[in-house]
Amino acid sequence: MRTLMLTLVAWMICTITVRAGWIDADVIQIKHDRPYFSVGNESLVYPNSEYIIVCDDDTLIAGYIEESTLGVSYSEPVDSALDLQSLMIDSCRASVETAGIDSISQIRIAAVGLSAADLAVMFAEDPWMISPGGQVVWGETSLGNRIRIAADEMYAPSGLADVDAVLSFAAAGPPGGPASTTFDAPFVAILIPNLDKKANRGGILTTSLYCRIGDPVMPHLFKSGEASLVPSLIEDYGLATRFYPYDPSRGHDLLQNARSRSKKIKIDYTTPSLRDAAVYLADVLSRDRVSVELSPGDDDADLLLALVPVYRDEPERALGRVLELLRRHDPRTDNQRESLELVEGQVDLARQAGDSLTARHFAELAERTMMTDLGVFPLFRPLMTLQPASVLTGVRLDCNGRLDPTSLTKLRLPAHGAGEEPR
Repeated sequence: MRTLMLTLVAWMICTITVRAGWIDADVIQIKHDRPYFSVGNESLVYPNSEYIIVCDDDTLIAGYIEESTLGVSYSEPVDSALDLQSLMIDSCRASVETAGIDSISQIRIAAVGLSAADLAVMFAEDPWMISPGGQVVWGETSLGNRIRIAADEMYAPSGLADVDAVLSFAAAGPPGGPASTTFDAPFVAILIPNLDKKANRGGILTTSLYCRIGDPVMPHLFKSGEASLVPSLIEDYGLATRFYPYDPSRGHDLLQNARSRSKKIKIDYTTPSLRDAAVYLADVLSRDRVSVELSPGDDDADLLLALVPVYRDEPERALGRVLELLRRHDPRTDNQRESLELVEGQVDLARQAGDSLTARHFAELAERTMMTDLGVFPLFRPLMTLQPASVLTGVRLDCNGRLDPTSLTKLRLPAHGAGEEPR
């Protein structure tokens, strides 16, 4: 039993309240021989934090916190020799030890299930350093801690023993834990045609596939975790509607009635997390008697599945990235060439606009042209989760809904030996 009862003179109270690394708290109740306090994790109070209670009758109770959560913490059982129920808690004042801030140690984040390509899309446009091969991303918190985010790194699932946090695609179902933060991935999976290929004349092939992608097939598109279909790179996803409805029969008829159709195509995908989507598209086309080869990393493939970074307040940035991918190949027809030039002009006008409404207007025009004339379609956006260990706090999303690891704070948690008496 790590508690202690003493009688102190009144001058000791001052010593308690000014102690560095401590916080004043109210005793909100006493239940099952445990004092409960009005402070918790939000005040950096954690298990093993020492506490001292001083009452008007000069009674002192000292011990350690057993459990702490947001807004409340409670003690280990207090010595049964003390009649806690007789205490007038309104006459008692408490001080509780708080965790310290560690601004020196490295913060290690394991990106479990994410590839180097996924991390590159997440952090390439931010002030991060990416190692050769892309497996590790380096950064720094606002307090000066070095951040190391490693792709496909294993960790100890029993308690994050070897890392400070786990970044992963969010699993379908209940949240991963009470301290986890779930957020939209900062990228969208998008289907892009190779404009130099005969199969992509008129955008029929990709439009046919898009009509066969909807909520019923979402579990087949992204088996790595949970994701939601997105109708646009620009609109508020909760308000936007699809440009073409989910209609598998219509998608089938479009391809069957096409004047010219290829009997064999290749599909490229930029990251392993898009393989499931590529397999689904291949399965759909095989039912239409089209032979499909999955060809990751093949710049000459007919179709490309890619992750494109998105920005809530700057949609022209996402469209600019799509243009870069389209421009890898010269358009096969004059109509495609004219449409591509039109999109480039609309994106430039969005970039040059003096206000957000005008920029949004031209961005919407550009995206509509991409869909109707070129056959470019956004597909889905994964959910992601950051699960921090108890030593990590300060998880924050920026104005674009992106994870901001620079806000992370590493703690030095109280650690007292078993059986140790409070000071």
